[in-house]
Amino acid sequence: MKNFTKSIAFGLAFFVALVVKGQNESEPNNNYLNANFFATTGISGNVGTGADADDYFYFVPAQSGTVKVFIQFNNPGPTLGSDLYAYAYNKKQVLIGSNSITNPPLGSGRDSVILTCREADTLFFRLNAYGTFTYTVTYAVVATGTNDTEPNNTYAQAPFIPYTGKANGRIGHTSTTTDVDDYYKIYIPANGQFKLFTKLSNTSGSTDADFYIYIYNRNKGLIASKSLTNRLLGINPTDTLIVQCREADTMYVRYYATTGCFSYELSYGVNTTGTNDVEPNNDFTQSRFIGIGTPANGRIGHTGTTTDADDYYKIYIPANGQFKLFTTVNNTSGSTDADFY
Repeated sequence: MKNFTKSIAFGLAFFVALVVKGQNESEPNNNYLNANFFATTGISGNVGTGADADDYFYFVPAQSGTVKVFIQFNNPGPTLGSDLYAYAYNKKQVLIGSNSITNPPLGSGRDSVILTCREADTLFFRLNAYGTFTYTVTYAVVATGTNDTEPNNTYAQAPFIPYTGKANGRIGHTSTTTDVDDYYKIYIPANGQFKLFTKLSNTSGSTDADFYIYIYNRNKGLIASKSLTNRLLGINPTDTLIVQCREADTMYVRYYATTGCFSYELSYGVNTTGTNDVEPNNDFTQSRFIGIGTPANGRIGHTGTTTDADDYYKIYIPANGQFKLFTTVNNTSGSTDADFY
C-alpha cells in the first residue's frame, strides 16, 4: 500500500507539472495585432458570444511538416446549441485550414485542425464561438526526412552533389509561397549509362500527390524526365531514371512538386563499358594514326551537349594486297534500334 501511494502521488505531481507549463490567454487578443504567442505546451482561455467572441494566437513551428493543432474544450451550457469554430492562417493572414465544431454535447470535448505540407514559419490561429467555451490549445509538428539547404530553386542556386554523394531534402511545403523546385548540379566522371536514383516519401496525407523529375545537360537542355503521379502515402519504392549514351560531363537534376509534399534522397551512378578513344578525332584533320596490327579502342554516339557521332583514324597499308578491317562492336545503347556505320 505504501508503494502504491507513492505512485499515485508521483502521477498527480507529474500531471500538475504538465498543466502549469502552459499559459493563459491575455486579453485583449481579439485581432491579429493583439494575438497571443504560445509554444507547444499550449495556451488556455475562455471565448464566447459578445465582446469576446474571438481569440487570436500565433505560434512558430520549428520544422517543416504536418502541423497538428489540438483543441481541448469544455461546453458548460446550460443549454445545447453552442458552436466553436477554429481557423488557421499563414503569416500574411490568409486562411489555410479550419474546423467547425457545431452543437457539441455539454461537457468536455477534443478536436483538431490538421495542416499538411507546412514550412517552418509563423502561423496564426483563431477561435470563434457562438455560446461560451473554455479551452486549451496545443500543437505538434510531424516532420519527416531532412531539409535541403535553401534556396536551391534555380540553376544558379543548385548545390553540387559529388559522384559518390547523396542529397536529402523536402519539397512542396508552403509558407506564403510553395517550395515547388529543388535543383542540383552533378558530374558523371565517365561515358556510359547514367542512372539517377530517387528515394521518395509522400508526406502529404493524400495519394493525390505528384512528383516530377527532370535531367538537363550543362547548357540547361532537357535530356530526360519522369512523372511520378498519385504517389502512395509514406515511403515509395526507389525510382531509377536511366539515360543512355551520356558523355562524362556536368548535368542538372530538378525535382518539382506542386500537388503534395515529399521528402527525398538523391544519388546517381554510371555504368561504363569499353575504353574511351582520344578526342577530338571527329574529322580527317584530327584523325589518329593506327599502326598495322595495333588495335584502337573507343566509344562513339555518346552525348554531352552535342553527340560524338564520328571517330576518324588514319592507317597505312605497307604492301599491295587484300585489305581487311576488323571491327568488334558492343551495343551499349540499351536498345536494338541502334545503327553503326
